[in-house]
Amino acid sequence: MNIQRRRFITQFAATAAGRCLLGPVAASLAAGKAWAQQEATPKFASFVTPMGHHRDWLPGGGTGQLNNFSTESKPLEAHASDITIIRDTRTILRHFGGDGAHRAGYQGATTGHVDPGASNIVGLGPSIDQYLLQEWEGNGQSLQLGALPSGGNDSIISWAGANQALAPERNARRIYDTVFQSLSGSSQEIETIRLRDQSILDQWVKELQQLQSDLGSVHREVFEQHLTHIEELEKRLNEDLTEGGSAACAAGLNITNNDSFYTQNDNFPEIGKQMMDVIALAFSCGQHRTASLAWGDAGSFIRHRWVLGANARAHHTITHAADVDKAWEDLSKIEQWYNEQFAYLVNKLSQTMDLQGERLIDSTVLYWSTETGNPRSHSGSNVHIVLAGNYKNRLRNDILVDHNNRPLNDVLSTLATALDVPTNKFGNTDFATGQELSDILN
Repeated sequence: MNIQRRRFITQFAATAAGRCLLGPVAASLAAGKAWAQQEATPKFASFVTPMGHHRDWLPGGGTGQLNNFSTESKPLEAHASDITIIRDTRTILRHFGGDGAHRAGYQGATTGHVDPGASNIVGLGPSIDQYLLQEWEGNGQSLQLGALPSGGNDSIISWAGANQALAPERNARRIYDTVFQSLSGSSQEIETIRLRDQSILDQWVKELQQLQSDLGSVHREVFEQHLTHIEELEKRLNEDLTEGGSAACAAGLNITNNDSFYTQNDNFPEIGKQMMDVIALAFSCGQHRTASLAWGDAGSFIRHRWVLGANARAHHTITHAADVDKAWEDLSKIEQWYNEQFAYLVNKLSQTMDLQGERLIDSTVLYWSTETGNPRSHSGSNVHIVLAGNYKNRLRNDILVDHNNRPLNDVLSTLATALDVPTNKFGNTDFATGQELSDILN
């Protein structure tokens, strides 16, 4: 590669457009360093689902290595080597005696500090994603994502501080356009490209071909994978255009700002996958280090027709249904579906490379919590937590540990410590022991 070409690549890799286009290879190219000289930065994502885990969800065999996966948890089995399960924690709701106040479950799952008796329930401190980002001295950005809209705080899991809600973006196209706008100019230009069923990469064909020929074998492999992920996400974002690109363009349809797709119950599975793909791509680009994904809201009224059929009752309605056997049968199917979604995100991060050319999951911690324990009683006890990934091999994977109603806040402080932010207590300090969960740490 000649000096002029090398200078261009180095300068381009340091720009916003370069970071988006080059993704995981941008940092090393901008610095002129090899992979071995780059150190992966820690990344964290919250994944919060409604109405607790099914009574039969836990893998069998007791504490120790994960085995005997149940029907509900079976989707996690293929990723057991990256999974850690913590059984029987208790939430801040239990601390207040508010077993039935599960509408505060989402805020409590990430902040560990709420007042469930308040008329307008809010996080009373930063959520774990924002706490980490603040302690990392603002090095990186954060994504707040939500599947389906809600008018209240019970769908907000990211909080900058007490009473400082960070409302999630629910339109994946707007997130994508914000990240990649620097490559294509204005959002209107991206809109035109999308309506013509084209890719933003089409404008960069010659440059991409030249870059691929200039890169070494390791960089080239990771770079080509990154481009594939961009193309796959673009395709996913365009799949709901029922009229086709040319017809939509002729009609003057503004797709990016049209939220109708993102308000429809039956689009919930596709919306969730779009959001998870956005997280993986954003982490791969190196610009975002934390993310939060709220699946609907606490006290969910999603109708999971894709697993229960056309006449599916609302999720919350099922938890209170009088036909107990049928209710548990339906909850089992819903539980399995949410496990499939978490497995999808784990797999996505396992197949995506980080700044060192290693699996992204190995520098990321995924934290899956839910609003309550037993779906039927809405108890604040017996809440199970799933972790995935690792950072500097600090977490023990492929294990299930029992914590006998230890405060959830202890889990959050332990994760912060594992992610380079030593923390004694997190959230409401009255609801924390100050003792780390040593059995999930290496």
